[in-house]
Formats: sequence, structure tokens, C-alpha cells
Amino acid sequence: LATDALVVSFQEFPQLKSNCPEIYEELHAVQQALEDVSSERYEDAWLKVKKIAVHSFFSHWKLFIKGLVAFYKNEDRNKLCMRNSSEALNHAIRSWHLKNSPEAAKLAFLSHISERRFEEALTWYYHAIKNRGQST
Repeated sequence: LATDALVVSFQEFPQLKSNCPEIYEELHAVQQALEDVSSERYEDAWLKVKKIAVHSFFSHWKLFIKGLVAFYKNEDRNKLCMRNSSEALNHAIRSWHLKNSPEAAKLAFLSHISERRFEEALTWYYHAIKNRGQST
């Protein structure tokens, strides 16, 4: 959870950079990749995080960004892919209130990322990971 807070803060951490440069580089790569996804630079996003190792503190972010890139590059024509993130968010919130499904939380997360509302996105990220495996 500490790494999640670092990522979504979108701040510079000079002490981390000087004391733990490898961790700083991975943190910075994840933050830049999220910015790339929200700016529709999907290949750039993936290139920034693909070097993050499986044992890294940020490996779950690497997988998440990989999923975002796959999602956005997919040819599905759902509301979010059509860039109607506010409608997708409304749908996700209604769905969440009905079923508390991880899918609804993921859609809400993606909608907030798309609108560059990173703090709200973090809340939905936690809902999504908390409810993993409970999908119906």
C-alpha cells in the first residue's frame, strides 16, 4: 500500500532518488506510464514499465499498466474505449452499488484515470483488488 500511495501522489521524491535509485526509477517509470496511458501513448507506457522485475515493489503496477494498454488497444467499442469516460463512470458506479463487483470497480478506476482524477482512481483501485476473485 505504501508503494501505491507513492505512485498516485505523482510527486518527486529527491531523498528516494539519492538513497534508493532503483526504486525511484521504477516509481518514476510507473508514474510516467500512467501519464502515457492517459495521453493515449500506449506503446510508450508499456516500454517504460516492461523492465520492472517480478519481485519488484511495483510489479503489480506493471501488470496493471499492461492490462490498461491491452484494454485500450483492444477493438471493443464499449463506452470507455469510445472516450466517454463520464458515462462509463456513471455505469460503473451504478453497477458497483448493485453488485460490488471487481469489474465495476475496474471500470470506475479506468474512467477516473482517463479523466486524470488520480486520487479517486486510487479508491477504485483498492475496491478492485479487495474484491478480486469475487466476480459473479
